[in-house]
Amino acid sequence: LSDKEGCGYIAWFGKNRSAALEYFADAWNLEYINPGKVFYISECVYTSEGYPVLYDGAGFFEGRTDGATDDVEILIFDGVFDDVDLAVMIHGAEKYGIAISANGLMLKNVKFIGKACHAGRPWMGSNALSAARCALSAIDSQRELFKEADTVRIHGIIKNGGSVVNTVPHAVELEYMVRAQTPEAMTEAAKIFDRCMQGAATAFGLDVEISTYHGCMPLLNDPKLAAIHRQNMFNQIPDAEYENLGIRTSSTDFGDITMIIPGIHPYSSGWDGAFHTFELRCKDEYKAYVEPAKLLAADITHNTVLNTLLGTSRLFALYGFLGMTER
Repeated sequence: LSDKEGCGYIAWFGKNRSAALEYFADAWNLEYINPGKVFYISECVYTSEGYPVLYDGAGFFEGRTDGATDDVEILIFDGVFDDVDLAVMIHGAEKYGIAISANGLMLKNVKFIGKACHAGRPWMGSNALSAARCALSAIDSQRELFKEADTVRIHGIIKNGGSVVNTVPHAVELEYMVRAQTPEAMTEAAKIFDRCMQGAATAFGLDVEISTYHGCMPLLNDPKLAAIHRQNMFNQIPDAEYENLGIRTSSTDFGDITMIIPGIHPYSSGWDGAFHTFELRCKDEYKAYVEPAKLLAADITHNTVLNTLLGTSRLFALYGFLGMTER
């Protein structure tokens, strides 16, 4: 296993699997939750930031007609969660913590199509790079329209800005993300983004193609589960560094899960460095691997979880996720 994403995936696999094995190996736990059931599921496809839909080289979504754009959506659309009561996972970090919510995410792929010509005679072509620069400036000018409560974030890269320096670029490609706290705010911000792209194309007299993909829905951590998790954490790790994370502006595909069933996306410790960079390092293997596994097992066997949230006659399912990540 490797961790090219810089998000600690190798630990996610280890601790989620450990929690599942520890749980099923303990006979009194199985008797304790009777007649409930616990399931351990890893994501079927490596996903990060919607890249499978933008770079679907492996053909993960080939032939699907349901609109699935990542592996979590595949699990949902294929009915894996149809009889599931709740989902629990844990994500690595420098210290323990849990947020109230996190942004949802849309993916944008934009192609400006102009006309190439020699850079010494630019009037003979249509500069796609100039149109893209104009569009990005327009987005920056629109940021004051976003409400602070919506925590809108629009960011991205110029994937292709031209081929040779002595030719006016005829094709430029952008990849952008639009994030916000609610589906409504995401939709409104995406409309503003599209207007900026289309306006720049009109200003330079060229064409633009805008493709929009679902990234993930906003995360809504269940407050009852969050309180149980925090209690279990201090019971097992009295000296744990804990942080109330409030409203996060990053995103996670676990948000799709919390839109249909109660769930929590807490954080554990044992890691150092910025996530999604090559700087990320495991600084304490016990905290990174063992403590989160024990905590997950405690969460799913908590008396309140079993009796209050689920009742005693419904199907009870735990889900551990490999690759379920903050974005």
